[in-house]
Amino acid sequence: MNQRNYQFRLKEASATGATSIRLLFYHQGQRWLYGTGCQIIPSLWNPDSQEPTKSRKLISEYSKSIPQLDTQLKNIRARLKKIVTLSDEWFGLADMSMTTPKKKDWKEYLDSKIKTARPEQKKEKRKDFKLSEIFTDFIFRAGRGKILTDSGSRYNYSTVKAYMTTKEALDKFQDHSSRQLMIEDVSREMIEDWLQYLYSERNVKPAYAGRCIQHLKRVVREFLSGIQDQNYKLIKKDEEPLIKDIEVRRILSSLDKIKKPKSQSTHVALTRTEVRVLFELDDMPAHLSKARDIFLCGCYTALRHSDYSRIRPHHIKGEYIEMINQKTKYKVKIPIRPELRTILERHDYSIPELSPQKLNKYIKEVCQLAGIDGMVQVNETSKGQTVIKSKPKYELMTTHTARRTGATNMYLAGIPAYDIMKLTAHKKLDSFQKYILIDQLDSIKRIEQSDFFKGAGHLKIA
Repeated sequence: MNQRNYQFRLKEASATGATSIRLLFYHQGQRWLYGTGCQIIPSLWNPDSQEPTKSRKLISEYSKSIPQLDTQLKNIRARLKKIVTLSDEWFGLADMSMTTPKKKDWKEYLDSKIKTARPEQKKEKRKDFKLSEIFTDFIFRAGRGKILTDSGSRYNYSTVKAYMTTKEALDKFQDHSSRQLMIEDVSREMIEDWLQYLYSERNVKPAYAGRCIQHLKRVVREFLSGIQDQNYKLIKKDEEPLIKDIEVRRILSSLDKIKKPKSQSTHVALTRTEVRVLFELDDMPAHLSKARDIFLCGCYTALRHSDYSRIRPHHIKGEYIEMINQKTKYKVKIPIRPELRTILERHDYSIPELSPQKLNKYIKEVCQLAGIDGMVQVNETSKGQTVIKSKPKYELMTTHTARRTGATNMYLAGIPAYDIMKLTAHKKLDSFQKYILIDQLDSIKRIEQSDFFKGAGHLKIA
């Protein structure tokens, strides 16, 4: 270990973009500081070893938006090592000549050997904020718990993965349009162009496009929030802001004007009779029988696939299933009805594993075998235009149909909405009501049974 205890630190460790790397140490009670001429994204810096990260996973992901990143990090590492070597050499020469070391001489010596301008002299690069890099930085910080959701919890893996998918869609849009988007390019026109590309070239559904816009808004707002914090510090030092306040406000205003595309997807639920037919269906291949049992667990509990697919013996508490909901972290307690008990016993109370993709495929086949083939009118979106088509009901089956089926049939059985919400872990009534698929005939039947239309309790008019 050298006597001067060299330390490499980032100028702005919480920066949302690249920040300068500086050398800091104390010599004879004085603080010595030198700008290395290197910049790095904080997520790519290892503060413990005080050098660029060597994580292959990190480097691989960032390389998608930063070409030659591996080489750049190696060059930074070599530059820092060279600065330490040159500093030791300079102090050694000062000791030999018995002269008092001066900061100015030391800095000039390093500049002459490294031949680089100090980062403070390159202010024009401080505004070089690429949208892809901003997305990448958000994804990694969210994955590590550095950025939290609006409710203050960590982003789960599936949500982080969804942001990665959105970034890929944005990168493909940039490739298609032969342009590299910067933060100042974010505008209503740019977002509308992206939506047009998603609809016309990718033929995506409104739900997918809406998620992309939602993610873009979240990422850009988080980035600009960090920029405003840094701008405040710079202005206090009489330095130029990273992005002018008027530009920040323009970008935020553009985000506010863009509305998330609304999905017009058609959702279905199985009736109690159809669920019974599925339960009694036999003489199926083993893989379809397994898919049927997994799906029915959702129909009998109204849990999400991420929950009903992971039921294990330790979740069984007598006549109930007790588990912590994976998405909302709420603890739910659900009575086990006889049909569900039969399925659980068949699998030793451990629901077999099957990917969501295969379950989506197999349950369609199962429902077709069960004769659930009534025609349903659906909204389909093609190139941004919605058309009405008719499809057999079994083609609309997904893992989520089970949850809708459970919630709907519980409601039709007379269980109050707020009681069902304790099972489904919904927080808001309007969100829960989206799962209740009640047709007009069901509503009329319930209305007919009310005392109001039976005339019960009416006063006689004299």
